[in-house]
Amino acid sequence: MINAKTSYAHRVIRLCVEGKREENWYGTIHSAYLREPVRFGDFGKALIIIENLLTLRAFPDAMFKHRSFRGFGGRGRSLHSPAKIYHKVEEIANEFGREETFMLYVTSRNYASIQGHFVNVSTGMISQFNSELHLMQLLEKQMQPTPSEISMSM
Repeated sequence: MINAKTSYAHRVIRLCVEGKREENWYGTIHSAYLREPVRFGDFGKALIIIENLLTLRAFPDAMFKHRSFRGFGGRGRSLHSPAKIYHKVEEIANEFGREETFMLYVTSRNYASIQGHFVNVSTGMISQFNSELHLMQLLEKQMQPTPSEISMSM
């Protein structure tokens, strides 16, 4: 049993890849914090949506967001209220893409980028990333056909 204080299952972002159009993978993004799935036209747009989602739910908070000491403590301090959760974890877990499905866990936002890991649902393979660019490269690599898939299509 997972302790509620250490569980971050509700923070998973489910990336469902539906297909490829003009060299770009498209699909939907699912999260407990989204009222309904959000469509993306390529992995670059997906990362922008994910960045907006992370800002909405205020976790993980961007490190170096404040460039000075103004706004810390006292009157100018901005506090984030927690984002509303619209879906249960089980509902999100039942969403799958036609081509591939990834469970994305963002654990930190340092150096103007995101860090974390993702799980390829079909293979169970876990990949760690240290930036948006690294994540995009890993996702593209995961979407490439294996040599056995290429030989079967011939």
